[in-house]
Amino acid sequence: MKALAGKVALVTGAGAGMGRAHALRLAADGARLFVTDVDEHGAGATVDMIRDAGGTATALGHDVSSEADWLDVLRFVDEACGYLDILVNNAGVVIYESLEAVAEQAWDRVFSINANGVFLGCRHGVSLLRKAKAGVIVNIGSSLFHYAIPTVASYVASKGAIAMLTKAAAYEYAPYGIRVNAVHPGIVATPMTESPLEDPDFVAAVVRTVPLRRVAEPSEIASVVAFLVSDRASFVTGADLVVDAGAFAGRGQGHG
Repeated sequence: MKALAGKVALVTGAGAGMGRAHALRLAADGARLFVTDVDEHGAGATVDMIRDAGGTATALGHDVSSEADWLDVLRFVDEACGYLDILVNNAGVVIYESLEAVAEQAWDRVFSINANGVFLGCRHGVSLLRKAKAGVIVNIGSSLFHYAIPTVASYVASKGAIAMLTKAAAYEYAPYGIRVNAVHPGIVATPMTESPLEDPDFVAAVVRTVPLRRVAEPSEIASVVAFLVSDRASFVTGADLVVDAGAFAGRGQGHG
């Protein structure tokens, strides 16, 4: 039997990149997927991939920064299934601007999606997760919650918020049997990083800081998410799981 057979999962920002990889992996492991994204076309394409592989999935338009959208999406899941086993708060954006240059409106947009989107998911998703008796939340952060790099101040600050929100939610939701963990990837080859990864100098600089000497594929992060939402991780909650090929481990050695 597949590890997630009979489970119901919702993955945000699953119209492309890591979110799509998470959805495809959870579906392959047997879960019924609700694929949400502000890009409804992308979400639909992910659902087509899942169905072509024999899985079950539904696409929903979803702006994670909107409380009304969260309530609509969760109401749809409730009416369709009556409960939710797995919530992966993956949706996120990055703006490449220095702290001096970033406009307040841009800063607020990054936080509204990256941090507030996770907050709203944890806050409202818990009602359906309680019905599952042993629900799981995985929040997708970034290895940059440990340290900063130039031109992404809004991004690293929002991911730092996710790390602490995860710990708070894990503590509060434990009495309900709900586990909450964060996965913090290093650099991953996704549409979000497509522009900088087109620069050979940037790639070379990044690779020098990574002991395994490469960037990650989305499926490699999805494998970690699949572990955390499975019964194999039944005693894991409140964890910050850094998946960066050793980049952070090497910073204490003066690398990166």
